[in-house]
Amino acid sequence: MSLKSKCRRQATAAAGFGVYLALAGCATDATSGGQTALERSSGGGSDCFFNTGVRDFTALDERNLILYGPGSRAYHLVLATPSFNLEGEWSIGVLDGGGIGGDGRICPFGGDRIIVDGPFVERISIRGIETVDEAGVEALKVRFGKEEAASEELVTVTEIETDGDVETENEADDD
Repeated sequence: MSLKSKCRRQATAAAGFGVYLALAGCATDATSGGQTALERSSGGGSDCFFNTGVRDFTALDERNLILYGPGSRAYHLVLATPSFNLEGEWSIGVLDGGGIGGDGRICPFGGDRIIVDGPFVERISIRGIETVDEAGVEALKVRFGKEEAASEELVTVTEIETDGDVETENEADDD
């Protein structure tokens, strides 16, 4: 076999493999309908938080959790691998992997991890972190089945008397 035909064969095989990867990528996109942007992104969110202010957490499933930081800050974390014990734990740890003494921040890079204790200790890398507001926290809890969806609109009916006639007025109240 000549060098030219060997290179042509390898190029054809590589092109075929590239098409396969492109199709696999399209198939993956089609199934991501129920995922958040943070879960769909390959690199995840790149928000960081200081590890000294972590005060509480809510496990959404084996890969997603909400950490509550200083003040009213909340962070949606997506773990790189599922945790077998996350949903049943009442406490977790954060590990700053930023070298000796760390840098004081927990980020989805630099070796930072979540520590889940259980029958065996899990040290799980963080795939993504995204700061979420109060509405975002509620939306995540509803999406993962931790809370019921609140009614979007509360309607109040008020009767108003005017010169012997009774009128009914509907008021929409967003709460």
